[in-house]
Amino acid sequence: MLQRLSTTVASVASLGVPVLSVLLAWLVLHERPSPLELVGIAFVLLGLLAVSGVQLRRR
Repeated sequence: MLQRLSTTVASVASLGVPVLSVLLAWLVLHERPSPLELVGIAFVLLGLLAVSGVQLRRR
């Protein structure tokens, strides 16, 4: 699958890893994310949505 992804998509998708880490820590370890972490998660998700929207329009 990695051979089919462009470098841009792969690098942007790697931004989702810290988001998943924080969410898993919340679910598994019952660690509550700080308000600043929640703001960061929101920005990362908005960025991922914006980039994926650009990718869909090009096709």
